[in-house]
Amino acid sequence: MKLIEPWVGANYSHSNIFGEKRVMILGESYYGFHNMKKTRSETFKLVVQLNLDTLKNHGVVRNQYFRTLAKICLNKKDVSYKDYEGFWQSIIFYNYVNQNMKTVFQRPNQLDWENSFEKFLEVLNIHKPEYILVCGKALWFGIPEKYGTSGPEDYTWYFDYEGGKAVSTYIYHPSRYPNGKDERVSSEIFKKLLKYKIPQLQSVSL
Repeated sequence: MKLIEPWVGANYSHSNIFGEKRVMILGESYYGFHNMKKTRSETFKLVVQLNLDTLKNHGVVRNQYFRTLAKICLNKKDVSYKDYEGFWQSIIFYNYVNQNMKTVFQRPNQLDWENSFEKFLEVLNIHKPEYILVCGKALWFGIPEKYGTSGPEDYTWYFDYEGGKAVSTYIYHPSRYPNGKDERVSSEIFKKLLKYKIPQLQSVSL
């Protein structure tokens, strides 16, 4: 099955709002793409671009999940088009389970978690993120432990790829924002993530 391509912002690897740090936002799975087989690999890119265009032209975001991610990572109660575009053009977004779920309520099974890592690693090898924000506790604990190594603190994890590694942590699913336990405040978790130093195996180029 062909890889559903991640969204890669135009400024992801340079001149981005995070001081040129390469940031990946990792979601769980895709759903609702069953009738888009001809453009399946590009569909998610089109969805993100559609939301950018709709906000620019009409002042609204169709997908509140996308807007909430921007609020969390920018630590703002609301975001303008300039904020929203700056955020999405500065990140890569990828869903770990790279296949269609029938509905938002369908959950990945153990085989889905296991079989998805190979394609995830393919994306890491190509785009070489330094920081990965995992969206959701279920996703964080769903990725098999054998594929990572302990990070600098509790609830952090390293993922190695060709030429480097990324440090990761999780936030509660954005659909719960701004709710959640005080010790896992999403915006503070992301802010802290970007402060970790990344041990590089060798220089990388994109």
